Amino acid sequence: RHRHHRPHQRRPPPPRQFDSQDLGVLRGEADAAALRLRFQDQKLYARQRPLGGASAALFDACEQARVESRGSRDMAGVARNLYAFQDHACRERGYHLVSAMEEAQIGDAVGLYIREKLTGEPCPPAGKPMLEQWREHLDDKIAGRIEELKGAVDDQAAFGASLRHLLEDLDLPIETEGEPEGENGDDEDNEDEQDQSAQDEQGAESNPEGEDSEGEDADAEMLDPDSLEDSDDMTDPE
Repeated sequence: RHRHHRPHQRRPPPPRQFDSQDLGVLRGEADAAALRLRFQDQKLYARQRPLGGASAALFDACEQARVESRGSRDMAGVARNLYAFQDHACRERGYHLVSAMEEAQIGDAVGLYIREKLTGEPCPPAGKPMLEQWREHLDDKIAGRIEELKGAVDDQAAFGASLRHLLEDLDLPIETEGEPEGENGDDEDNEDEQDQSAQDEQGAESNPEGEDSEGEDADAEMLDPDSLEDSDDMTDPE
């Protein structure tokens, strides 16, 4: 007799069991994204962000530290989740193994340094070995900017302008897609206004009613973070 063998069937792997640490990391990642939506104007961010390289990485890390410091200010559960997520991110990048300064680290090093100052919390354990390699250098170069940054946490434009000064302190390039708020951009704005006035005068006969440029006003409006969903939507475990 021939025995008929059933084809081998693979059983599906058992569902992964997430422990409390895994859940904290996942919640922290979600909270970080939600805080960017709530407290960051994307148009202003794009205008102020430097053009790539170490300067852009530094700007991103510090801007993320700003929005997370706002979100964790009054929500202990969110603060714990963000701390777990940052520790996980540092470990994924191998910062727990760092024993010397490297130029490629500067963006995250400054981000962790600024995060400490804005939140009052120590650097996550996995990031501490890397940050300690940079701490003396950063204390010497940018410690004088900390109070300025703290005072601008609720003002994205002012915070971005302060980051420009911080980049200059570190001898990093500051070129951006748009002119910075309150600096050279003001002169160009005045020139644009003069040009627009001349155009308005020339077009007065063809447009006697003086129609408003409502479209330009609408384009100039920036995102109002308070119009987004309430921060209670972010996970805050009890």
